[in-house]
Amino acid sequence: MRLQPETALPTGSTITFQLLQTTPPTLSSLTFNLAQGQPVSTRPAPLLELAQGWSSLQQIFSLLSGRSGLLGSETPLNLPSITTGNAPAAPNAAPKDIGSGLLFFISTLRGGKFREWLGKDTITWLENQNQGNLVKKTEAEFNAIANLYAEAKPGHWQTLIFPVIVDGTPQQVRAFVKRDRQQNNKNQPEDKTEDTRFIVEIDLTTLGELQLDGFVRKQSSETSFDLMIRSLQPLDSNIQNDIMGIYNATGAVTGYKGSLAFQSVKEFPVNPMEELMANHNIITA
Repeated sequence: MRLQPETALPTGSTITFQLLQTTPPTLSSLTFNLAQGQPVSTRPAPLLELAQGWSSLQQIFSLLSGRSGLLGSETPLNLPSITTGNAPAAPNAAPKDIGSGLLFFISTLRGGKFREWLGKDTITWLENQNQGNLVKKTEAEFNAIANLYAEAKPGHWQTLIFPVIVDGTPQQVRAFVKRDRQQNNKNQPEDKTEDTRFIVEIDLTTLGELQLDGFVRKQSSETSFDLMIRSLQPLDSNIQNDIMGIYNATGAVTGYKGSLAFQSVKEFPVNPMEELMANHNIITA
């Protein structure tokens, strides 16, 4: 719960909360989980919950993982995949590189093409398993993520929440981008400068929560790219060396210049989710 800044309470004050009215869900808004026999609401989850984990999508993934004989050439969920070597690959899931998988997700997100992203054969199979309401719930959440991605205001974070498969398990990635385009007083097109700040957050089983804080500046034909990788627990030196090698190799190919640093912190100093919560009037308790 958050109190308004002007609200001042003496230390030791007692606050009483009372529910004045509750509205139970109607039967038409409920479906039953076949595995557990429990009713599941078809209403989309709040954005803050989706940012942490897309539970309805994970349920679909679990159902598909136990499915024998996938139809056509579809793989479960068409998700980009990250493999760290710490867990076996997901059943029936062929790896999809994160670049192409993410581009496909964004293209369907922009077009509101949830059923194209999930796959028509997959949806048909789920509906035949009496999971039509689960599909509707997931589609509503997909549209909520799409609206969040499209609603970015100038000077605010553009937010993209997207799923990836990490060592066979669906995980949620949060990406935030701010762009600042400027033009020098010379009024020459070649002197345009574009600064881009991005934050990427993910919670990995072995490494814990990671935050990638990057700054890209494009001016004329030169590009600089500075990256800070933050973690809540110190990263092993071998992991740091591997990441540094990837960064340097990519810089040699693309021609950008910049720096890479690692930081172990107790909490991330930059938190775009706070802005997201404020803009959508989300209450946390």
